[in-house]
Amino acid sequence: GAGRGRGAGGGHHQRRVAQQGQGQGQQQPGLRQPAAAAAGGRALNPLLGLPVTLVRSSLGLVLAVVGFGFKLAGGILNRMLPPSIARRVRTLPHAVGGEVDEPITSAVSFKQDFRAQFGGGGPDFVEVSHKEALRMAQAQLKFLFVYLHSPAHALVPAFCRDVLAAPAVVAMLSDNFVVWGGDVRRTDAFQLAAGVAPSTFPYVALLSSVNSRISLVMACEGPLEADHLVALLTQTLDEQSDVMSHARMNRLEQDSARRIRQEQDDAFRQSLEADARREEDAAAARAAADQAAAEAAAAAAAEA
Repeated sequence: GAGRGRGAGGGHHQRRVAQQGQGQGQQQPGLRQPAAAAAGGRALNPLLGLPVTLVRSSLGLVLAVVGFGFKLAGGILNRMLPPSIARRVRTLPHAVGGEVDEPITSAVSFKQDFRAQFGGGGPDFVEVSHKEALRMAQAQLKFLFVYLHSPAHALVPAFCRDVLAAPAVVAMLSDNFVVWGGDVRRTDAFQLAAGVAPSTFPYVALLSSVNSRISLVMACEGPLEADHLVALLTQTLDEQSDVMSHARMNRLEQDSARRIRQEQDDAFRQSLEADARREEDAAAARAAADQAAAEAAAAAAAEA
């Protein structure tokens, strides 16, 4: 199962999930475990239409907002009810005036609020949905660093201010990862939290979408020091270097094959165009010869 250790901050823990050299993380209900675990980590649904599990009481999430309550109920009932009924459940927040938010708007708002509350610095969170952030990470052949923000937890402000906004952490994230963060009171972050199932906050994780297989590579739950987080991220990069190197090699091979096919297609098209031009020139020459012959014949007939 996932390894657990005592972390900085006392009483809370960090969780390393199924990295190379450790056992595979326990598979969550409804999450697909890949046959080959070369990428490391617990596999998630390719589109991150993640299953919603019962949220532990330790999350301390306030469900007083009607819309947020329906997010939880809708997610659970979505697994229990027929699709037609589940779709109606998901529309209930609209019907009762509950909070329904758009992922990009939520991402922009989260980044602005984070910088306003914690000194104007911090990671450069991408202002997109978590699904689009995964696609960005896949395109760049990087891991996606995820921060799930739960203001209800007393230790979260200090973690944001002293760890996430620490210059060493910001530099580490900027140089090596696509970085996404979200408030779990918002729909997009809530859905992601339902899939990775944190047991406490603050919560950070690395997700991999190498070769279109999405997996949870590393997760830290609870407080820790900035240098500890940098060390964990560095260790994960080292452990996953073979996986990423293999992915980069595959990408280069694919790009090379694509370039060769494009060059062959361009050469074939140019050959066809050259043939067409030669046919046009030959046809024009024949027409000119026929015209000259006709004019010569007409001149001869006139002289006779």
